[in-house]
Amino acid sequence: MEHTNELPLREYWSFLHKITFRFLFVFILLMTSIWEQIPFIGRFFYSIHYTASFWVQNNILHNRWALYHQPTGSGDTIDDWVLFFTWLAVACIVTIIWSVIDKKRYQYSTLEDGLKIVVRLYLAMIMLGYGLSKIFVQQMPPPMLTQLYTPLGNLSPMRLSWLFIGYSAPYEIFTGLMETTAAILLLFKRTSLIGVFLAMCIMVNVAMMNFCYDIPVKLFSCFLLFLSLYLILFDMKRIFQVIILHKSVNPPPLTHVKPSWQRFGWAALVLYIVFVDGLFPHLRHSEVASRYESHHPKYYGSYDVLEYTYADSTYNSATSEDRWNQIVIGEGSPKEGYFGYIRKGLHKIEYCTYSINTDEGIWITFSKNYQGNFFKTIQKDSSIFEMTMTNGPLITKMLVKKNDAVFLLTKKPFHWISATAY
Repeated sequence: MEHTNELPLREYWSFLHKITFRFLFVFILLMTSIWEQIPFIGRFFYSIHYTASFWVQNNILHNRWALYHQPTGSGDTIDDWVLFFTWLAVACIVTIIWSVIDKKRYQYSTLEDGLKIVVRLYLAMIMLGYGLSKIFVQQMPPPMLTQLYTPLGNLSPMRLSWLFIGYSAPYEIFTGLMETTAAILLLFKRTSLIGVFLAMCIMVNVAMMNFCYDIPVKLFSCFLLFLSLYLILFDMKRIFQVIILHKSVNPPPLTHVKPSWQRFGWAALVLYIVFVDGLFPHLRHSEVASRYESHHPKYYGSYDVLEYTYADSTYNSATSEDRWNQIVIGEGSPKEGYFGYIRKGLHKIEYCTYSINTDEGIWITFSKNYQGNFFKTIQKDSSIFEMTMTNGPLITKMLVKKNDAVFLLTKKPFHWISATAY
């Protein structure tokens, strides 16, 4: 019998199937913004990413301040939520118009196959980016000096979870390898089902962490979970028959052999995603981090404030919220860094950046209001400094002493045999 590689005839789609596909096609393309991944022009599309959200906020919600999206590290800002509901509304409107104009169409098999490829590529790129950032220990870095000195009660739930993972580089690398493996499997059709199943399991855990630890990536993680479920649904019947009913199933229908240019084109795309879009940016970031975040500047360390004078008044009570009780200068380059904090009173923590003038002193700038103060430093002995603020209408003087505390977390002990929990 002569064997052919022709696809079987497709059945006519039901009305509900067509409506659902039209909605998902529009909504997924809008949410993924896959055009932002196109080299050279992707940056332009990224610059107008929130335009629709701004228009809705200004013209419908009457929030006149919505003109620019300030990156804050959060994916759950008002801009993100408004954009999500805007794309939902646009997808509904386009679906209605599309259904009226193209009501005689009996199926969209070719478009559906194309959409599945887009979803696979997008999910693979995102999983690869997160995976590599964990493999290079960039997403959750080890605890910084400022975090080691921060009281546990002052940590946000998100920061607590970040430190929990970042403390153990092997564990973070392991989770990154799982995400990277899922991404690689998604890039190839023969292994895509295993990849999407692994991605789904990973995203269930990620979404739960985001909700339970108030990590502001809830919207995005749920969307990635939705994409993985979307891909799994196409094989759900076969999965159910094998796992639940213990029945044998036929393999997916054979497809036509792709011409050489398509195979080479796909291979080139995979190499671009893995190396150019994935590996190389993280290598560059790793080089920058090794030169910057791992250095100890001149004043690196924690300083207890022995005396604090402000406007000719001396604050000796440690409970006064106007009194600086501790200064922590954390990791950075020899002259500047983003890791520092000031503890006022007993519990008030204000994070700051700093820049160091080797000859004269140190600039301390509060991250909250970007207010900078220059302190001239005079070394009294090996561990005690006098710091005098020289800018501003008032003069603040402090006598500080370096505190070289040793933390258990920095020792990173490991025991095969433990007589007791510690």
